[in-house]
Amino acid sequence: MKIKELYIENFGKLSAYKASFTDGLNSFIEDNGYGKTTLSVFIKAMIYGFDDTRRQSLDENDRKKYTPWQGGSFGGYLVFESKGIDYRVERTFASKAADDTFKLYNLNTGKTSSDYSSSLGEELFGIDADGFERTVFLSEKNLTGKNTNQSISAKLSNLVGTEGDIGGFDEAIKLLDERRKFYQKRGGSGEIRETENEISELEDRIRTLYAKRNLSSQTESEIAKINEKISSLRAKKEIILEKERKEMLAKEKRGYEIQYNEMLGALKIDEQRESELLNFFKLRLPSNAEVALAAESASEVKRLRKTLSDMGENIELTALREFFQNETTSEECDRMRNAAKQVAESRAASLSKPHEANEDSPFKKIPTQKEIEKHSATLSEMNKPHKYANLSLSFIGILLSFIGFFAGYLFAAPLYLLSGIGILLIIVGILPAFSKKHTKSDSQSLKEIDDFINDTFGESQKFDSRFAALEAIKSSLLDYEENKRRFSLIKQEKEAFAQSILVLERDVREFCEKFPKADGFTLEEKTEVIAYKRRRFEMLLEFESEKENERSGCRKQIESHQQRLDSFISLFPTKTDDPISEIRRNLAEYEVIKGSLSRRRGDAERFASSHGIELSSKIATPTESFSQNDFSRELSVLEEELISLEREKSRTEADYAITIREIDNIEELEQKLLEKQEKIELFRDNLNIITKTKDMLAGARDSMTSRYLDSTKRGFEKYLMLIDEAIGEFTIDTSFTVMKTDLGKARQAEAYSRGTRDMHSLAMRFALIDALYTEETPPIILDDPFIAFDDKHIEKASQVLRKLARDRQIFYFACSKSRKVK
Repeated sequence: MKIKELYIENFGKLSAYKASFTDGLNSFIEDNGYGKTTLSVFIKAMIYGFDDTRRQSLDENDRKKYTPWQGGSFGGYLVFESKGIDYRVERTFASKAADDTFKLYNLNTGKTSSDYSSSLGEELFGIDADGFERTVFLSEKNLTGKNTNQSISAKLSNLVGTEGDIGGFDEAIKLLDERRKFYQKRGGSGEIRETENEISELEDRIRTLYAKRNLSSQTESEIAKINEKISSLRAKKEIILEKERKEMLAKEKRGYEIQYNEMLGALKIDEQRESELLNFFKLRLPSNAEVALAAESASEVKRLRKTLSDMGENIELTALREFFQNETTSEECDRMRNAAKQVAESRAASLSKPHEANEDSPFKKIPTQKEIEKHSATLSEMNKPHKYANLSLSFIGILLSFIGFFAGYLFAAPLYLLSGIGILLIIVGILPAFSKKHTKSDSQSLKEIDDFINDTFGESQKFDSRFAALEAIKSSLLDYEENKRRFSLIKQEKEAFAQSILVLERDVREFCEKFPKADGFTLEEKTEVIAYKRRRFEMLLEFESEKENERSGCRKQIESHQQRLDSFISLFPTKTDDPISEIRRNLAEYEVIKGSLSRRRGDAERFASSHGIELSSKIATPTESFSQNDFSRELSVLEEELISLEREKSRTEADYAITIREIDNIEELEQKLLEKQEKIELFRDNLNIITKTKDMLAGARDSMTSRYLDSTKRGFEKYLMLIDEAIGEFTIDTSFTVMKTDLGKARQAEAYSRGTRDMHSLAMRFALIDALYTEETPPIILDDPFIAFDDKHIEKASQVLRKLARDRQIFYFACSKSRKVK
């Protein structure tokens, strides 16, 4: 397999990133933060995809770690060559593997291909993603990690496709181990231990009953002894008489006894305090580690509560909550802001925009329609022709013209003269119609018309004729009346609009009055402020919702730590506000008291022994003389002891009766003991079988996988010799754990430096690559694996890479030019 090209749509910090690659070595020597590791993980993800892990740690969840920083489509494509065919694999990734997409194209044909499925890497190389990462995907992070898994072992053992068989060994061993835990767990628990405990309890109980049965025969002798004690007590009365003689000698002893009593008093105080502390700690004493863990939980609760307190509500949000106490919405705020803007615009328009029409008169004196019609009629009448035009003469002329024309045409030419006479008569008859009549009254009418025109327009305006002047007056009057009508309509509309603006302004003012703290001088400014604050309020509410999620997580942590703390503190009857400190003080005091008690008891015993004081005797209060009253008191004490002995006898008899009843159960308990012993023997036999079977399966599994060790070891020694001349003697087990023999002893890798361990791991990786990939060869991806090498070994490792690059494609990433492969 050879990778030719890739394109990253979005992957981690990389976006719209495209690169082409060559055969052999492809080096990326870039600064930290370039995205080298991101690029290497992208190549692996294109080949194997991502698993569907639910781990929260970014180091253990690549899907979560490389989710695009900038958002957008999560994925890209990879162009590679396999078996002479160019393919392009496209993948996109989602939050769950079920939502991922996979497409494969055969670039030789340009069509989608079914040659491989979404399990591309396993089908190409015969190894799973974990095996790929443990072999050809080398980084400083995983170089010294575990080098084997089931698919690696199966492939090396020529069992590719049957790794389920090896997995079957592991599964069987796992099942046997689970069954072993039923019988015997680590730490000593399990069914065998529980049965052993039950047997021990039964044996103790049977022994106790046998002991009681043996003691039952001694009951009468005990009663006899009690009687003897009674006789002894009575004999003591005689001894009391001797006390007076010995009193002087006893004074000194009593002084010691008093001192001894004081020592016992101090001891009793310590014992009482010990009892109080034991009562405080109830069933068990906590360890210092438990107290420290509880203190840590208390500290964590305090810290989280402070964090929760620091995450209190935003001051600005609080102010905006107070500001928006009513049920105002952002839509209403925007509507009122637009209304205020409309009011302001209408105010400005009323001040700056001229009227489209007005009622200003264009006349010096406004005429009437009747006056215009009167003067127009007068002028028209004066310009009419005479009514008495000679129509009869014109008719005769027309008749003669026709007669002369037809007579001249029909009879003789001279008769055409009649037509000429007729035409002349026609002209004479019509001519008066084109003449005007001019009288004295006409001049007066013309003067009235001129005065009317001058009174209307003034003498400054000139017209071509009186008719033109009258027409101008008529036209201007029509325009004036039309303007008056239009002005009236516009005035009405403006009044209606002004009224609606007043209503709108009133609504805006009422809206603004809901917010007495709204800044601004005009309604438009106030509504702008209110709308801005509303948008800010809703944004802060959304941000507060996100913070509430953080608070919820913080509260859950507080609850978890508090439950752990409460469950610990509830074990002890603390009384102070600082229970952890109280527990710690009491624990320290108990340790001191234990030492003090041991010391005081030793001092008291030594004191009593050195001064002849009986440890079990009661210390009498010293008196000046031994009188009869003293004897009576002593006798009273003896009688009380006698009563006590009688009571003891009654209790002994009662205990004897109970013991007899218990002894009757010995056979039943012995039968149970026998059953438990048989059961534990069966358990031990089963455990022995399980242990041997597990060992045999593990041996069979190791035997199956051991066949590839020799070739792998030879490859390891070959590469190690190329990297490090001081090769030495090594052993390798079936899990590829390398141990070097030094001074006659096999030593673990941890005994050597980081650089030495990395050289061993690198040689093992190269040996595995040679052993595993003999057919389809994957590219080798190296993410700064030489970080712990010195200059000499970096050069040797570089030589190995250059040699490998002759036959394999290698991607080498490093952040320092000192580790550049030349």
